Amino acid sequence: MPGAVTSCPRCGNETMEDWNFCPRCAMALDAAKFDLDTFSDRIQYVRREAENRTHRNVVLRSLPNLVWGVVVLVVIGGGIILFHPSMVPSLFEPQEYSIPLLQEPPAVGQLKESPPLETPTVPFVWIDVPAGEFSRGPTPVEGQDTRCERVYLPGFAILKYEVTNEQWYEYLVDEEVRLRKLRRFVKAVPRHWKGDPNSGVPMPPEELYEKPVVFISWEQAQDFCMLWLARQPGCSGARLPTGDEWEKAARGPDDERPFPWGYSFTYYDSIRGTEVLQCNVIETGIEETVRVGKYSGTDVSPYGVTGMGGNVAEYVGDSGAHGYRGGTFNTDQFAARLFDQTPVTVNAGFTWSFVGFRAARSLKR
Repeated sequence: MPGAVTSCPRCGNETMEDWNFCPRCAMALDAAKFDLDTFSDRIQYVRREAENRTHRNVVLRSLPNLVWGVVVLVVIGGGIILFHPSMVPSLFEPQEYSIPLLQEPPAVGQLKESPPLETPTVPFVWIDVPAGEFSRGPTPVEGQDTRCERVYLPGFAILKYEVTNEQWYEYLVDEEVRLRKLRRFVKAVPRHWKGDPNSGVPMPPEELYEKPVVFISWEQAQDFCMLWLARQPGCSGARLPTGDEWEKAARGPDDERPFPWGYSFTYYDSIRGTEVLQCNVIETGIEETVRVGKYSGTDVSPYGVTGMGGNVAEYVGDSGAHGYRGGTFNTDQFAARLFDQTPVTVNAGFTWSFVGFRAARSLKR
């Protein structure tokens, strides 16, 4: 049975006498256990804390909406300012300047016609090297019982002279459109040629016509051989020579000479009474390239190939071993030895002022 009805001393709410707390205000109804004033302060504290938590929750819930509202206002306001014609008229009116963009290759009709050279003074002369063995590697040291390695090679042909600047010009004229489409033309123009490669094929300076072409990469030299020279009459199958082909063409088939002309770096001129250098190396004091064939009386191999000891080094290409061989105008006699090879990274595009090339091709069996 429920107890007698009584009134809450705090709020006057009628409640059951046996209840400990008023169901409306949580007032303690047992005065023996609870002090009225103390419990009233406690109730007020609890209510204030509840109100504070409610306020904080409202603020936290509203914060994301407030942030997004600010962002939207900034974006819309900034867009209005940026694109309003009165604020930025340059976006809506023609201007006298333009933003530089990546240059596209000029159309074929826009290219300046490149004049052909007169009949080249240095033709493509091929020298046949028959199949057989040759001595490969370093020359045996005097006093030591060592021999070069004997290696067999199939027959091949090799150019008598290095490729010249005038021959490289012919290649650029014929292949200009293809190289421009591949975005390779500008880099294929040697850096010491004069003229603007963006408007046509620059002419090489006249003093370079008969000198070997330099400042080209291994890949560009191979492109010249396989995609242009190989289509010329009598040049089918042209490519860069392998290291073994180059060494055999320079040394000959029968001995172990260190230089193309023999065993001594110089020869004695009995008429002048002096030692004479036999190729264009740093000891000559010229310090630049000379026309191909200038040292054809001395810097010549047993097969008749000239310029393999000095002037410029020459690219060679094996399967997996690429480099250049031979002495240069800025190296000494030790670099003129036939067995020295400097490796190159094919796809790096490196070029040098002292490296050129000559072509080779296999002979039909």
